[in-house]
Amino acid sequence: MAKNYAGVVLVSTSFGAEAISRDGWHCFNTTFLLTGRRRRNRFAEDNGEILKGNDNMRKVMILAALATLVVAGSVAADGAGSAFGCLTTARSQGMGKGSFTGGVGIANATSVAGMFNYGLSESTDGRVKLGFIDGKGNEDIEWTFGLDFNVQVWDVKSTAANSIDLAIGGLFEYIGVGDGSILQLGGQVLGSYPFVMTNGTTLSPYGRINLRMERMSYTFKDSDSDLRFGLNAGVGWAISPTINLYAELQIDGNDGLFLGADFNIM
Repeated sequence: MAKNYAGVVLVSTSFGAEAISRDGWHCFNTTFLLTGRRRRNRFAEDNGEILKGNDNMRKVMILAALATLVVAGSVAADGAGSAFGCLTTARSQGMGKGSFTGGVGIANATSVAGMFNYGLSESTDGRVKLGFIDGKGNEDIEWTFGLDFNVQVWDVKSTAANSIDLAIGGLFEYIGVGDGSILQLGGQVLGSYPFVMTNGTTLSPYGRINLRMERMSYTFKDSDSDLRFGLNAGVGWAISPTINLYAELQIDGNDGLFLGADFNIM
């Protein structure tokens, strides 16, 4: 009798352990599934917040660009302006890489120019620019020289938080005129975004804002210095790994259309 009782107790205990084990596994599965769902929901919320943040940033940038365009028309009207345009995006080309850009400006003063761009570091590019400009008012053709540099601070490919490529830098330009010279020294901000097309090429809308001091020196009258503002907006088209084409509008006192082609040579 004792054996039977013990057997019943043993069987009952075994059955109870199995039931507890099943309930425990069910609870574990339920907890795991709920946790997984919470994680997925949280991931989706985070992505949604990032996308929403990017959309808001794009709206702010569009409004800022429109406001800048309005201001540029009034502030840059009397400036000498650039003979080179911008003719580059905000993306750096990389340490030790070099390219040559040929450009033409069909503006208040028609110009042709050549530019050598060199990667000083992975995020910093420097350019040397030399060209000729016909001068306003049918003046004689004069030569012009320039330097600029850009440091890429945002990379759209590195993180979703960076909604565009962004670079900051400085510029210097010299224009020789018949009875004097024009010096321009200032800073600039560039932004661009690359769109990869189905045919493998890349279209990159870009814009540049510059704020500079213009000093006009004359041989027979007093020199004049003014703070000037400029805006460039255009698109770059990478038709191959080594060739880029550019077209842009410039508003900085030398207003007009600038076209260029860039060739990687290093």
